[in-house]
Order: sequence, then structure tokens, then C-alpha cells
Amino acid sequence: MGWRDIFRRSKESKSSRQERLLAKMAELYSQIPDNYWPEFDIVPFAHHPVFDYLKLCWAGVERDPVFERKSLSREFGMKGFNLPALFYLIAIERDIPLERLCAFLSPSIPGADDSTSTMFRKIMTMAESGLDEGRYLSGLAAGVVVDPRQVQYNRVQILEHVDKVETMVKLARAFESLKEQKLHEAVDIEFGEIVEDRGWRT
Repeated sequence: MGWRDIFRRSKESKSSRQERLLAKMAELYSQIPDNYWPEFDIVPFAHHPVFDYLKLCWAGVERDPVFERKSLSREFGMKGFNLPALFYLIAIERDIPLERLCAFLSPSIPGADDSTSTMFRKIMTMAESGLDEGRYLSGLAAGVVVDPRQVQYNRVQILEHVDKVETMVKLARAFESLKEQKLHEAVDIEFGEIVEDRGWRT
């Protein structure tokens, strides 16, 4: 077998893989009306009730302590897959810079769990290409934005210490503060006005 045959087979393999991924995405999208993917035991829109509650809070409705004590996983069926999906909706609704939020979600310690930030980045990529929520979540679960770890990401559970609506309310408030970042704090700003502090000379 010559190098030409190897190259041809490599191209065919890449093409067939893309076709399989797109077919899987289409299959998952066809199940969106059921709001359940049995293959992964995922409720794709499980985060919507929490997002709807946040929108009420932002509109000035009084917070509900009983609702905020509810478990994200047990009450709504959320998994780790749903967290970046919720965070993306929050960012769009509240006009929070996406690059800053992605950096905020990224672990600062090498080797730490980066599943949330990685999936958030994938959602950003697909949403910016014009896909609606149902399609980009289907693409995410299918692994269309290629990452061999996606299968394990689909099964990530929400840790007990953050498994409450109240935690999402607090996180949403923290996300808002990212809008105030300036200069080197803001990863999405390349240039800024630098004012000399003349006091350093004295």
C-alpha cells in the first residue's frame, strides 16, 4: 500500500466520521420534542425552569426560598451537561461577555475538571454559527465539535455542594460582575488606555 492509498483512506475515514456525527446530531434533534435522550439519560432542556426563575428575579419578582432549595438534579433532572447550557443562556440574556465567562469557568489548576468550560466553549462555537438551542445541544451531545471526551461529558453528574437552585442564583450574580472587568482582567480586551501614575517617581 502506497502513501496515496493511505491518504485516500484517511480522507474517507474523516468524511465518514463527520457523516456519522451529523447523523447522530440529526437523530438527537429529532428527539428534542420528547425532551429526553435515552441513550445518555439526558433531559436536554432540564435547565429551562431554573432559567425562567432567574428571569423572574431579574424582572424584580420576589425570590422564592422554597424554590431555591430545590435540587437541580433530583427536581429538574439536570446533569453536568445542562450547566454550561444554562450559563450560556444567562450570558446572552444579561449581556455578559462570553470570553470572560468562559475564562471564569476554566479551572486555574492544571489537571482539574474542565468539562464545564469545554462544553461552554463548544456551545459558543455552535451558537455563533447560527444554530438554535435545540440544534447546538444536539450537536454538543453528539460530539460534532470534535472531542473524544464528549461521551464522558454527557454523563457528568452535578456535585452535591452546588446541586441547588440557590447556587445558580449566586453564580448568576457573580457572572454579572464580569461586565465590570477592565484592561488585563478582561480577556476579551486587547487594547486599553494606560494612564501613567506619576506618583511612582516620588
